[in-house]
Amino acid sequence: AAVAGTLAFFLLPGALLTGEFDLLLNAGGSFVTDFLLSAIIGGGSAIYLSLRDDEIADSVNDAGIKLLDAVDGVVDKISGNLNGDE
Repeated sequence: AAVAGTLAFFLLPGALLTGEFDLLLNAGGSFVTDFLLSAIIGGGSAIYLSLRDDEIADSVNDAGIKLLDAVDGVVDKISGNLNGDE
């Protein structure tokens, strides 16, 4: 949230001063559209594959578990560093 706020306050005044605000709005709209399309197609296909009852589902579920374990490890490491733990 802090990074997004910093970028917003950095980009918006500069875009207003240079007259590129319309371009920034178009880029933002494209980003949102691309993100939503990717989430629907990628997420939908992953959900479909994980709910099947065969080897593909096992592989997809194993990949999901590995991803979540990796994210948990990063979050634990970051929260440990923030709390002063090593």
